[in-house]
Amino acid sequence: FSEPVDTRAVPTYLAVISHPMDFGTMREKVKAKVYKSLAQFEADFWLVIGNCKKFNEAGSIYWREADKI
Repeated sequence: FSEPVDTRAVPTYLAVISHPMDFGTMREKVKAKVYKSLAQFEADFWLVIGNCKKFNEAGSIYWREADKI
């Protein structure tokens, strides 16, 4: 969640996830004042969660952690 998925280690990721997002990228976007509204920030937050659940099998540790957040 905190850094972009390493697509060298997970080569199928970009075939499944068309718009990757992570909390580190979000942090940089906050620092750069990219977000113009709370809605934009929330959209990226839910993208992180949604991407995780889309890529990982339901019930996996990653899926469960996304569900907790």
